[in-house]
Amino acid sequence: MEDPTIHEFLHIIASLPEPYKTKVQTMWDIFGDDFQIMPASNRFHSNFPGGLLVHTVWTIRIAKFMYKRFKAMDSDLGQGLDFKLDEAIFILVLHDFGKIYEQTITPYRDHVTWIGEMLNKAKIGLTEKQAHAILHHHGGYGVKGSPPTKLSTFVHTCDNWASMFLETVV
Repeated sequence: MEDPTIHEFLHIIASLPEPYKTKVQTMWDIFGDDFQIMPASNRFHSNFPGGLLVHTVWTIRIAKFMYKRFKAMDSDLGQGLDFKLDEAIFILVLHDFGKIYEQTITPYRDHVTWIGEMLNKAKIGLTEKQAHAILHHHGGYGVKGSPPTKLSTFVHTCDNWASMFLETVV
């Protein structure tokens, strides 16, 4: 029986516009076998085999739901979102890929550090805004000289909601 989470994830990849689709497909081709079996965490949210895939799909489900509401609120406020949903989904797909190495390679290094090396290995470049969102997906208020952006705050919120929701359900 095919795992519906993998099916949904692959549909998400296929639905992305270029250049996001090719970049994510490249990461999946290189790291996908490990990505789909890793837990999202050793102790916290989705800490079971395949949890990383489940967590990532949940972040994207939350993003799709929230983006519509944020866009409506933002247009009412007249400030304008500076990112599109496809870009946020692209970042959410990538944001925790580093956990593959974080949980399997010693000495320990944080998954945010590993993602940079993985992107380099896959020869995938990001814009400064996209790199900032990945680096600060745990929240950016404590990072000296690097305030949060709308994209990094959105990614952080989706990630946080998914992990907190999954922690209470699983």
